Amino acid sequence: MKLTGFFKLPKNREFNYTPRYYDERKEDLERRVAMKKRELGVDTGETGYTSNIRGQFRSQFDRQRKQKQKMLLLRRMIIIGTVIVLIIAVYLVINLTSLMISNA
Repeated sequence: MKLTGFFKLPKNREFNYTPRYYDERKEDLERRVAMKKRELGVDTGETGYTSNIRGQFRSQFDRQRKQKQKMLLLRRMIIIGTVIVLIIAVYLVINLTSLMISNA
């Protein structure tokens, strides 16, 4: 018994993907030519801006990690403090009840 008539099956999606060609030798040559031009002081009209996205992501990740660690430390300190206060309260209640029983 076929149940495919009851269910509508989705069709495969098609993507327009055009692969880009990467020539490693050409990129290396362009990098070396640009480095030599900078060493010789030849003005290429570029502003000299280089993207630092990797460093920005890393520094943002480090800041978030440090903030999470601070929050975890604060939470641990609050829990430890609460436990200590509860232990002291239980100890005092037990001592007071034992004193009241021994005095009665």
